[in-house]
Amino acid sequence: LHIVSDKLKGHKAILKLKLINFKGDVLKEVEKNINIKSNTSQVYFNLNTSEFLVENRKENILIVGELLDDTGISIDETLFYFTKPNQLKLQKTSLNYLIINDTKNKVELEISSEFLAKNCSLSTDLKGHFSNNYFDILPNRKYKITFNSDKEINLDTFKKSLKLKSLIDTY
Repeated sequence: LHIVSDKLKGHKAILKLKLINFKGDVLKEVEKNINIKSNTSQVYFNLNTSEFLVENRKENILIVGELLDDTGISIDETLFYFTKPNQLKLQKTSLNYLIINDTKNKVELEISSEFLAKNCSLSTDLKGHFSNNYFDILPNRKYKITFNSDKEINLDTFKKSLKLKSLIDTY
């Protein structure tokens, strides 16, 4: 696992790796304290993938890698799949959303799913853009997404035209 740092000063961090299934069950977990050197690209963890695949099928699992600063605040997160998206054994899941805040030109959503939702996309008939689109939703985790528009947003129209779909909805 490579970490790239463009900071001019080295710093301590925590590297967490979790092997999970598509329901969100943690199958294996590794945590390592690391010292990130300044202005470098370096390998901080070598992953023997066969070790993770002994008891698990590669079509049903993924690794969630998270880098935290020394106070426990998340710096970055990445997902690693063991196979191509079309070979994953994805389960049909519903993408749930809750509007947590709305103003004249902005709507904040909280999106979640019971199972892994791969390659999620959001769309609406209104002119504007989402703060994040085409991303994976991990099971039972909440994601905050904002829709911004130059025009005033009618909340009822937004709700009626909002479409959420994931990879499994495309076949």
